[in-house]
Amino acid sequence: MSIFSIFPNPEADPSPTLETTNPHSQRHKEFDNTRLFKRLADKHTPKPYWKAYRGIHNAVSGVSLLFNALSALTASALVYFFILGLTSSPLAAGVLTITLLGALEYMKRETAAKLFHGWLQFKTAAPGMIAAVLSLSAISTAASYFGAEATVKNFTAPPEIAAADIADIEGRMAQIDEQISSAQKNQWRGVLTPRAQKTVELLTAERGRLQEEALRRQERADTQADEIMTEHASEMEINSGAFALFTLISEISLILCLFYMQYYDFRSYSEYAMAKKGESATGRGTERNDRTPPGYDYGANANARNGTERAGTHNKIGFEYGKRTNETKERTCTHCGAPYVYGHARQRFCSDQCRITNWKQLNGKDVTHF
Repeated sequence: MSIFSIFPNPEADPSPTLETTNPHSQRHKEFDNTRLFKRLADKHTPKPYWKAYRGIHNAVSGVSLLFNALSALTASALVYFFILGLTSSPLAAGVLTITLLGALEYMKRETAAKLFHGWLQFKTAAPGMIAAVLSLSAISTAASYFGAEATVKNFTAPPEIAAADIADIEGRMAQIDEQISSAQKNQWRGVLTPRAQKTVELLTAERGRLQEEALRRQERADTQADEIMTEHASEMEINSGAFALFTLISEISLILCLFYMQYYDFRSYSEYAMAKKGESATGRGTERNDRTPPGYDYGANANARNGTERAGTHNKIGFEYGKRTNETKERTCTHCGAPYVYGHARQRFCSDQCRITNWKQLNGKDVTHF
Protein backbone atom coordinates (compact mmCIF):
# COMPACT_ATOMS: atom_id res chain seq x y z
CA MET A 1 0.00 0.00 0.00
CA SER A 2 1.27 3.43 -0.87
CA ILE A 3 1.59 6.15 1.73
CA PHE A 4 -0.26 8.53 -0.60
CA SER A 5 -3.37 6.37 -0.33
CA ILE A 6 -3.35 6.87 3.45
CA PHE A 7 -2.59 10.64 3.36
CA PRO A 8 -4.20 12.10 0.26
CA ASN A 9 -2.86 15.20 -1.38
CA PRO A 10 -4.67 18.31 -0.07
CA GLU A 11 -4.49 19.96 -3.48
CA ALA A 12 -6.07 16.96 -5.14
CA ASP A 13 -8.86 16.68 -2.50
CA PRO A 14 -9.73 20.19 -1.24
CA SER A 15 -11.83 20.59 1.93
CA PRO A 16 -15.51 21.66 1.52
CA THR A 17 -16.37 25.35 1.67
CA LEU A 18 -18.02 26.56 4.95
CA GLU A 19 -21.48 28.10 4.77
CA THR A 20 -21.50 31.84 5.37
CA THR A 21 -25.30 32.31 5.19
CA ASN A 22 -28.28 30.78 7.01
CA PRO A 23 -29.50 27.81 4.94
CA HIS A 24 -32.94 28.03 6.59
CA SER A 25 -33.65 31.67 5.77
CA GLN A 26 -36.01 30.76 2.96
CA ARG A 27 -37.90 28.42 5.22
CA HIS A 28 -38.23 31.19 7.77
CA LYS A 29 -39.78 33.39 5.13
CA GLU A 30 -42.17 30.63 4.20
CA PHE A 31 -43.06 30.17 7.89
CA ASP A 32 -44.04 33.82 8.13
CA ASN A 33 -46.96 33.18 5.76
CA THR A 34 -48.33 30.11 7.52
CA ARG A 35 -51.39 30.02 9.78
CA LEU A 36 -49.26 28.54 12.54
CA PHE A 37 -46.98 31.57 12.59
CA LYS A 38 -49.93 33.95 12.71
CA ARG A 39 -51.46 31.97 15.56
CA LEU A 40 -48.19 31.94 17.50
CA ALA A 41 -47.61 35.63 16.85
CA ASP A 42 -51.10 36.43 18.13
CA LYS A 43 -50.61 34.13 21.11
CA HIS A 44 -47.33 35.68 22.25
CA THR A 45 -48.25 39.29 21.53
CA PRO A 46 -49.10 41.12 24.79
CA LYS A 47 -52.78 42.07 24.91
CA PRO A 48 -54.90 44.13 27.28
CA TYR A 49 -56.77 42.23 29.95
CA TRP A 50 -60.20 42.69 28.37
CA LYS A 51 -59.02 41.08 25.15
CA ALA A 52 -56.78 38.38 26.62
CA TYR A 53 -59.49 37.05 28.95
CA ARG A 54 -62.60 37.86 26.92
CA GLY A 55 -63.25 34.17 26.16
CA ILE A 56 -63.00 33.22 29.83
CA HIS A 57 -65.34 36.07 30.76
CA ASN A 58 -67.95 34.95 28.23
CA ALA A 59 -67.70 31.35 29.45
CA VAL A 60 -68.03 32.40 33.09
CA SER A 61 -71.02 34.59 32.24
CA GLY A 62 -72.78 31.70 30.50
CA VAL A 63 -72.01 29.27 33.33
CA SER A 64 -73.34 31.75 35.89
CA LEU A 65 -76.67 31.85 34.06
CA LEU A 66 -76.77 28.05 34.11
CA PHE A 67 -76.15 28.09 37.85
CA ASN A 68 -79.02 30.56 38.27
CA ALA A 69 -81.31 28.31 36.25
CA LEU A 70 -80.25 25.21 38.21
CA SER A 71 -80.83 26.99 41.51
CA ALA A 72 -84.30 28.08 40.44
CA LEU A 73 -85.28 24.65 39.08
CA THR A 74 -84.19 22.73 42.17
CA ALA A 75 -85.86 25.21 44.50
CA SER A 76 -89.05 25.19 42.43
CA ALA A 77 -89.98 21.66 43.57
CA LEU A 78 -89.94 22.68 47.23
CA VAL A 79 -91.67 26.02 46.68
CA TYR A 80 -94.27 24.62 44.28
CA PHE A 81 -95.44 21.80 46.53
CA PHE A 82 -95.48 24.14 49.52
CA ILE A 83 -97.66 26.72 47.76
CA LEU A 84 -99.80 23.96 46.26
CA GLY A 85 -100.58 22.71 49.77
CA LEU A 86 -101.70 26.22 50.73
CA THR A 87 -103.72 27.17 47.65
CA SER A 88 -104.76 23.77 46.18
CA SER A 89 -104.41 25.40 42.74
CA PRO A 90 -101.67 24.11 40.40
CA LEU A 91 -101.86 27.25 38.23
CA ALA A 92 -101.52 29.66 41.15
CA ALA A 93 -98.72 27.57 42.62
CA GLY A 94 -96.84 27.60 39.29
CA VAL A 95 -97.20 31.35 38.76
CA LEU A 96 -96.14 32.23 42.31
CA THR A 97 -93.19 29.84 42.15
CA ILE A 98 -91.86 31.37 38.92
CA THR A 99 -92.34 34.92 40.22
CA LEU A 100 -90.72 34.35 43.60
CA LEU A 101 -87.73 32.39 42.33
CA GLY A 102 -87.16 34.76 39.40
CA ALA A 103 -87.11 37.74 41.76
CA LEU A 104 -84.83 35.86 44.18
CA GLU A 105 -82.24 34.99 41.53
CA TYR A 106 -82.29 38.52 40.09
CA MET A 107 -81.83 40.16 43.50
CA LYS A 108 -79.09 37.70 44.42
CA ARG A 109 -77.22 38.45 41.20
CA GLU A 110 -77.56 42.23 41.45
CA THR A 111 -76.72 42.61 45.15
CA ALA A 112 -73.63 40.39 44.80
CA ALA A 113 -72.49 42.42 41.78
CA LYS A 114 -72.90 45.70 43.71
CA LEU A 115 -71.05 44.32 46.71
CA PHE A 116 -68.07 43.08 44.68
CA HIS A 117 -67.97 46.26 42.60
CA GLY A 118 -67.78 48.46 45.67
CA TRP A 119 -65.10 46.33 47.28
CA LEU A 120 -62.92 46.21 44.16
CA GLN A 121 -63.14 49.93 43.42
CA PHE A 122 -63.28 51.49 46.88
CA LYS A 123 -61.97 48.61 49.08
CA THR A 124 -65.02 48.93 51.28
CA ALA A 125 -68.35 47.16 51.68
CA ALA A 126 -71.55 48.40 53.30
CA PRO A 127 -72.76 46.18 56.18
CA GLY A 128 -76.30 46.32 54.84
CA MET A 129 -75.18 45.10 51.43
CA ILE A 130 -73.20 42.25 53.01
CA ALA A 131 -76.23 41.24 55.08
CA ALA A 132 -78.47 41.32 52.01
CA VAL A 133 -76.11 39.16 49.96
CA LEU A 134 -75.69 36.63 52.77
CA SER A 135 -79.44 36.47 53.44
CA LEU A 136 -80.41 36.00 49.81
CA SER A 137 -77.67 33.42 49.30
CA ALA A 138 -78.74 31.52 52.42
CA ILE A 139 -82.39 31.45 51.33
CA SER A 140 -81.52 30.37 47.82
CA THR A 141 -79.05 27.72 49.04
CA ALA A 142 -81.52 26.23 51.53
CA ALA A 143 -84.33 26.17 48.98
CA SER A 144 -82.08 24.58 46.37
CA TYR A 145 -80.67 22.02 48.81
CA PHE A 146 -83.99 20.77 50.17
CA GLY A 147 -85.66 21.25 46.80
CA ALA A 148 -83.11 18.93 45.22
CA GLU A 149 -83.94 16.25 47.79
CA ALA A 150 -87.66 16.73 47.21
CA THR A 151 -87.17 16.55 43.44
CA VAL A 152 -85.36 13.22 43.64
CA LYS A 153 -87.86 11.71 46.08
CA ASN A 154 -91.00 12.91 44.30
CA PHE A 155 -90.00 12.22 40.73
CA THR A 156 -88.04 8.98 41.09
CA ALA A 157 -90.02 6.08 39.66
CA PRO A 158 -90.77 3.25 42.14
CA PRO A 159 -88.96 -0.02 41.60
CA GLU A 160 -90.58 -2.89 39.74
CA ILE A 161 -91.48 -5.72 42.12
CA ALA A 162 -92.28 -9.10 40.63
CA ALA A 163 -95.22 -11.03 42.10
CA ALA A 164 -94.82 -14.59 43.38
CA ASP A 165 -94.88 -17.13 40.57
CA ILE A 166 -97.65 -19.45 41.81
CA ALA A 167 -99.78 -19.60 38.69
CA ASP A 168 -98.89 -23.26 38.06
CA ILE A 169 -99.72 -24.17 41.66
CA GLU A 170 -103.04 -22.40 41.50
CA GLY A 171 -103.88 -24.25 38.29
CA ARG A 172 -102.99 -27.60 39.85
CA MET A 173 -105.04 -26.79 42.92
CA ALA A 174 -108.03 -25.92 40.74
CA GLN A 175 -107.75 -29.32 39.03
CA ILE A 176 -107.55 -31.06 42.38
CA ASP A 177 -110.67 -29.23 43.56
CA GLU A 178 -112.53 -30.48 40.48
CA GLN A 179 -111.32 -34.02 41.09
CA ILE A 180 -112.41 -33.86 44.72
CA SER A 181 -115.85 -32.61 43.68
CA SER A 182 -116.14 -35.44 41.16
CA ALA A 183 -115.05 -38.06 43.71
CA GLN A 184 -117.54 -36.79 46.29
CA LYS A 185 -120.36 -37.67 43.90
CA ASN A 186 -119.58 -41.41 44.22
CA GLN A 187 -121.94 -42.25 47.10
CA TRP A 188 -124.00 -45.21 48.15
CA ARG A 189 -127.14 -44.35 50.09
CA GLY A 190 -125.76 -40.92 50.94
CA VAL A 191 -122.34 -42.16 52.03
CA LEU A 192 -119.10 -42.01 50.06
CA THR A 193 -117.84 -45.26 48.84
CA PRO A 194 -114.57 -46.46 50.35
CA ARG A 195 -112.77 -45.92 47.08
CA ALA A 196 -114.13 -42.40 46.70
CA GLN A 197 -113.19 -41.69 50.32
CA LYS A 198 -109.63 -42.82 49.66
CA THR A 199 -109.43 -40.68 46.51
CA VAL A 200 -110.68 -37.59 48.33
CA GLU A 201 -108.11 -38.06 51.10
CA LEU A 202 -105.22 -38.39 48.61
CA LEU A 203 -106.35 -35.37 46.64
CA THR A 204 -106.76 -33.31 49.81
CA ALA A 205 -103.25 -34.19 50.97
CA GLU A 206 -101.85 -33.22 47.57
CA ARG A 207 -103.72 -29.94 47.69
CA GLY A 208 -102.22 -29.22 51.12
CA ARG A 209 -98.70 -29.77 49.83
CA LEU A 210 -99.35 -27.44 46.88
CA GLN A 211 -100.73 -24.80 49.20
CA GLU A 212 -97.63 -24.96 51.40
CA GLU A 213 -95.42 -24.56 48.30
CA ALA A 214 -97.48 -21.51 47.25
CA LEU A 215 -96.98 -20.01 50.71
CA ARG A 216 -93.22 -20.58 50.54
CA ARG A 217 -93.03 -18.91 47.12
CA GLN A 218 -95.08 -15.99 48.38
CA GLU A 219 -92.80 -15.55 51.37
CA ARG A 220 -89.70 -15.59 49.13
CA ALA A 221 -91.31 -12.99 46.84
CA ASP A 222 -92.19 -10.78 49.81
CA THR A 223 -88.65 -11.02 51.14
CA GLN A 224 -87.21 -10.06 47.76
CA ALA A 225 -89.66 -7.18 47.51
CA ASP A 226 -88.58 -5.90 50.92
CA GLU A 227 -84.93 -6.07 49.90
CA ILE A 228 -85.67 -4.22 46.65
CA MET A 229 -87.58 -1.48 48.48
CA THR A 230 -84.83 -1.09 51.07
CA GLU A 231 -82.15 -0.86 48.38
CA HIS A 232 -84.27 1.61 46.42
CA ALA A 233 -84.79 3.81 49.47
CA SER A 234 -81.05 3.76 50.26
CA GLU A 235 -80.14 4.57 46.67
CA MET A 236 -82.68 7.39 46.58
CA GLU A 237 -81.21 8.87 49.75
CA ILE A 238 -77.73 8.75 48.26
CA ASN A 239 -78.90 10.31 44.98
CA SER A 240 -80.88 13.04 46.71
CA GLY A 241 -77.93 13.87 48.98
CA ALA A 242 -75.50 13.96 46.06
CA PHE A 243 -77.84 16.16 44.03
CA ALA A 244 -78.34 18.48 47.00
CA LEU A 245 -74.56 18.70 47.48
CA PHE A 246 -74.16 19.50 43.80
CA THR A 247 -76.66 22.35 44.10
CA LEU A 248 -74.74 23.65 47.14
CA ILE A 249 -71.49 23.65 45.15
CA SER A 250 -73.34 25.37 42.30
CA GLU A 251 -74.46 28.15 44.64
CA ILE A 252 -70.88 28.73 45.79
CA SER A 253 -69.64 28.60 42.20
CA LEU A 254 -72.25 31.18 41.21
CA ILE A 255 -70.84 33.60 43.80
CA LEU A 256 -67.33 33.05 42.45
CA CYS A 257 -68.55 33.62 38.89
CA LEU A 258 -70.22 36.88 39.86
CA PHE A 259 -67.02 38.02 41.59
CA TYR A 260 -64.87 37.25 38.54
CA MET A 261 -67.25 39.10 36.22
CA GLN A 262 -66.92 42.21 38.37
CA TYR A 263 -63.15 41.74 38.59
CA TYR A 264 -62.96 41.46 34.79
CA ASP A 265 -64.84 44.74 34.36
CA PHE A 266 -62.78 46.49 37.04
CA ARG A 267 -59.44 45.23 35.73
CA SER A 268 -60.27 46.03 32.11
CA TYR A 269 -61.39 49.59 32.85
CA SER A 270 -58.45 50.17 35.22
CA GLU A 271 -55.97 49.34 32.48
CA TYR A 272 -57.85 51.59 30.07
CA ALA A 273 -57.92 54.48 32.54
CA MET A 274 -54.20 54.14 33.29
CA ALA A 275 -53.40 54.08 29.59
CA LYS A 276 -55.48 57.20 28.99
CA LYS A 277 -53.78 58.92 31.92
CA GLY A 278 -50.37 58.06 30.50
CA GLU A 279 -51.37 59.38 27.10
CA SER A 280 -52.60 62.62 28.67
CA ALA A 281 -49.35 63.06 30.61
CA THR A 282 -47.34 62.44 27.44
CA GLY A 283 -49.48 64.93 25.59
CA ARG A 284 -48.85 67.60 28.21
CA GLY A 285 -45.13 67.00 27.97
CA THR A 286 -45.06 67.41 24.21
CA GLU A 287 -47.12 70.58 24.43
CA ARG A 288 -44.45 72.17 26.65
CA ASN A 289 -41.52 71.29 24.43
CA ASP A 290 -41.43 74.82 23.04
CA ARG A 291 -41.01 76.25 26.57
CA THR A 292 -38.49 73.78 27.98
CA PRO A 293 -34.81 73.42 27.11
CA PRO A 294 -33.58 70.45 25.07
CA GLY A 295 -33.02 67.31 27.12
CA TYR A 296 -35.28 68.51 29.95
CA ASP A 297 -37.55 65.73 31.24
CA TYR A 298 -40.67 67.48 32.47
CA GLY A 299 -42.18 64.49 34.22
CA ALA A 300 -38.95 63.47 35.94
CA ASN A 301 -38.18 67.02 37.10
CA ALA A 302 -41.74 67.43 38.30
CA ASN A 303 -41.42 64.27 40.41
CA ALA A 304 -38.05 65.46 41.73
CA ARG A 305 -39.53 68.86 42.52
CA ASN A 306 -42.40 67.33 44.45
CA GLY A 307 -40.00 65.13 46.39
CA THR A 308 -37.68 67.99 47.35
CA GLU A 309 -40.54 70.24 48.35
CA ARG A 310 -41.88 67.55 50.67
CA ALA A 311 -38.37 67.17 52.16
CA GLY A 312 -38.14 70.91 52.89
CA THR A 313 -35.60 71.81 50.16
CA HIS A 314 -35.85 73.44 46.75
CA ASN A 315 -34.24 72.91 43.37
CA LYS A 316 -31.34 75.19 42.51
CA ILE A 317 -32.04 78.05 40.13
CA GLY A 318 -29.94 80.57 38.26
CA PHE A 319 -26.65 79.41 36.74
CA GLU A 320 -27.32 75.83 37.80
CA TYR A 321 -30.16 75.70 35.30
CA GLY A 322 -27.76 75.34 32.39
CA LYS A 323 -26.22 72.21 33.90
CA ARG A 324 -29.33 70.12 33.23
CA THR A 325 -28.03 69.10 29.85
CA ASN A 326 -25.70 66.18 29.43
CA GLU A 327 -23.05 68.25 27.62
CA THR A 328 -19.82 69.00 29.58
CA LYS A 329 -19.00 72.75 29.46
CA GLU A 330 -15.45 73.56 30.58
CA ARG A 331 -13.48 76.81 30.35
CA THR A 332 -10.31 78.35 31.74
CA CYS A 333 -10.65 81.19 34.23
CA THR A 334 -9.59 84.57 32.73
CA HIS A 335 -7.96 85.66 35.97
CA CYS A 336 -6.30 82.60 37.53
CA GLY A 337 -6.27 80.19 34.55
CA ALA A 338 -7.91 77.34 36.49
CA PRO A 339 -10.39 75.10 34.57
CA TYR A 340 -14.04 75.32 35.58
CA VAL A 341 -17.53 74.42 34.31
CA TYR A 342 -19.41 77.51 33.30
CA GLY A 343 -23.10 78.02 33.97
CA HIS A 344 -23.93 80.44 31.15
CA ALA A 345 -22.38 81.61 27.90
CA ARG A 346 -21.08 85.00 29.29
CA GLN A 347 -19.33 83.57 32.36
CA ARG A 348 -15.51 84.14 32.21
CA PHE A 349 -14.35 83.56 35.79
CA CYS A 350 -14.33 80.44 37.95
CA SER A 351 -15.59 82.27 41.07
CA ASP A 352 -16.79 85.61 42.36
CA GLN A 353 -13.43 86.21 44.07
CA CYS A 354 -11.54 86.00 40.74
CA ARG A 355 -14.12 88.25 39.09
CA ILE A 356 -13.76 90.95 41.81
CA THR A 357 -9.97 90.74 41.88
CA ASN A 358 -9.80 91.06 38.09
CA TRP A 359 -12.06 94.11 38.20
CA LYS A 360 -9.82 95.76 40.81
CA GLN A 361 -6.75 95.20 38.67
CA LEU A 362 -8.38 96.63 35.56
CA ASN A 363 -9.89 99.69 37.25
CA GLY A 364 -7.27 100.32 39.92
CA LYS A 365 -9.67 100.79 42.80
CA ASP A 366 -11.69 98.87 45.33
CA VAL A 367 -15.21 97.80 44.47
CA THR A 368 -16.50 99.17 47.80
CA HIS A 369 -15.47 102.73 46.79
CA PHE A 370 -17.07 102.53 43.35
